[in-house]
Amino acid sequence: MENRLVFDFQAEDYDSYQKFIKKAGLSLDAPVIHIAGSNGKSSTANMIAAIYEKAGYQVGLFLNTYFVNPSEMIQINHVPMEMAEFQQIEAGFAKLFEKYDISNFQKAFAIALSYFAKKKLDLVVIETGLGGAFDATNLPYPNKLLSIITNISLEHTELLGTTLSQIAYEKSGIFQDGTPVLLGSVGDNCKETLVENALSSHCQIHEIGRPYNVFFDGQSFVFDYGTMLQIKMKSNAAYDVANACLAIEATICLAHQLNAGESIIREALASLDHLPGHFQLVDGILFDGAENPFAMEGLARSIGAINPNGTVHVIFASLKGQNIAVELPLIDNYVDTITITTFDDERARVEDDYFLFAPDYESAPTFFDAVKNLQTRFPGELIVVTGCMEFVYACLKEWREA
Repeated sequence: MENRLVFDFQAEDYDSYQKFIKKAGLSLDAPVIHIAGSNGKSSTANMIAAIYEKAGYQVGLFLNTYFVNPSEMIQINHVPMEMAEFQQIEAGFAKLFEKYDISNFQKAFAIALSYFAKKKLDLVVIETGLGGAFDATNLPYPNKLLSIITNISLEHTELLGTTLSQIAYEKSGIFQDGTPVLLGSVGDNCKETLVENALSSHCQIHEIGRPYNVFFDGQSFVFDYGTMLQIKMKSNAAYDVANACLAIEATICLAHQLNAGESIIREALASLDHLPGHFQLVDGILFDGAENPFAMEGLARSIGAINPNGTVHVIFASLKGQNIAVELPLIDNYVDTITITTFDDERARVEDDYFLFAPDYESAPTFFDAVKNLQTRFPGELIVVTGCMEFVYACLKEWREA
């Protein structure tokens, strides 16, 4: 399995998957929080899970990516499932997987359902893969507590739609009849689509508030939200403020079902580490899997906060289909140099794919070549590795193994 399992996005694939779920007898009776959106899903899910764990609940967590083993996608109280058990469940479903032509991402979620069903869980927090309506995680949950849309950006337009409202419509496919909906910073055009679909599904609508008095204290971000003042995150990424606000608002929405007081929220956010590849600083190199314009903007703001007067050098690689005509000029406004490279993935762009940008940016055959060149020319200056999560994970592994 690849770090980012290829997500399924065809109605016929989803139909076959649903038949498999029924045949395998898979279901999830535990209370569920379901999260979709263009950016911030993993971090928001991670924060919500951490808050309720700190409050004493047994919390299952399903994430759509992993760093080393796919079992990392499936966690209970932030302890990943053992790979041996993952493989054991996978082997048990092997014949059905083959019969129904189940993809790797669908397999991973099926294994998660089987694993969670054996545990006594108070809550399961689920991150979607891609879109919403045809996502492997989009199943009828008898005890779904909340559907969350983090934000909407132009991404995977060949699959989700070419406009923000089309993408919003697709992601609203996770709305379940009568289940409350929490909207992040989705923008007016998207909000209209999301609200319309929520109301048609008889969903109560909640919206994120605005943080205020946000500042970087030299180590992490501090902000006020609602009546909570001076909330301190362990994260030093500016974009995580919005994710933390969503997590806090989720606890407000669910205050009658799950108890997590202010002191619990503060403690959880102040102690929660970054996920791999999310604004992760290793040996003076910053790794961040930003892969669409919204994420690039967030990365740029975050770099500016922690490195306000220093120079910044970006090493960039992306997948085919990403909107690099917007992403590259956007990040270029905030950094000093950009070096384009590639990595070992059949979906990765190669040097010829960047021919339109060749006059504007340097290039290097590999990540290591780019790092060596930049460290020689600009010793001690910040290097940022970004473009997509697949590239960032590959670079992190290479760097740690070197």
